[in-house]
Amino acid sequence: MNVSKAAIAAVKANDAESIAPDFVQWEKKGQQIAGAYVAKSLVDSGNREGKPYNQYLFDTDSGRVKFHLGSVGDSEIGAQFLEGEVYVVEYQGKEEIGRSRSVNRFNCYHVSADVLASVEEKSTGGESA
Repeated sequence: MNVSKAAIAAVKANDAESIAPDFVQWEKKGQQIAGAYVAKSLVDSGNREGKPYNQYLFDTDSGRVKFHLGSVGDSEIGAQFLEGEVYVVEYQGKEEIGRSRSVNRFNCYHVSADVLASVEEKSTGGESA
């Protein structure tokens, strides 16, 4: 079997899953991402302050997405993410912190497996998937 040809044929037939994430830009207050945390990677910002920040990878119902929270979000929220756990991240807008500087603010909610199962059961009327 020629694995390369079979793999290329699967992609052409839309029978393969893309693992390339879409980048999410935080633009509107209330914007949300819901999904399972996969990983983070350190990004060199290249800005004048030279502070690196994390980029987060999540599996969502619509596919993989990546986004950043900024250095404040990294320390307040990102440090608590656990691989495979489900979170809802909600953008709260920018907060001015003085001298024409601002930070992005977020709410983040952890949704346990028990809660997910309960919600799924309620939405399907108790039927097994």
